[in-house]
Amino acid sequence: MDGGLKIKLDIEEGESQVKTRITTRKINNLAKKALLDGPKHIPAKGMMFLEDKKLGSVFETDTIKGVLLDVNDSSSQVVIMSNTYEESNVIGKIRIAGKTEVYKWNVLVVDITLRKSIIHQHK
Repeated sequence: MDGGLKIKLDIEEGESQVKTRITTRKINNLAKKALLDGPKHIPAKGMMFLEDKKLGSVFETDTIKGVLLDVNDSSSQVVIMSNTYEESNVIGKIRIAGKTEVYKWNVLVVDITLRKSIIHQHK
């Protein structure tokens, strides 16, 4: 028998009750497995992650439209061209998460040689 705390869960199934005992060892094993497997990030239907788009491509979310300038492990550098979010009127060069969901369609691909002129225009 495992040492440790015993947790009783009462689950109603129709008129009968099923009692399950979960030990701390089982809980720890489950937590370790979940941490090792890691989260599986999957974008919604019709969407893709910003980090998967080509550099220089125009992207659109529900609230912002911008151009992707640079991608690294933790974030993406973008130029916001329009922002319809009520609480924020950010327009210009910012960094946002690479896992931001954007629409799959390509509105326009900007020539990456124009990158410096776009940055200077929106400072």
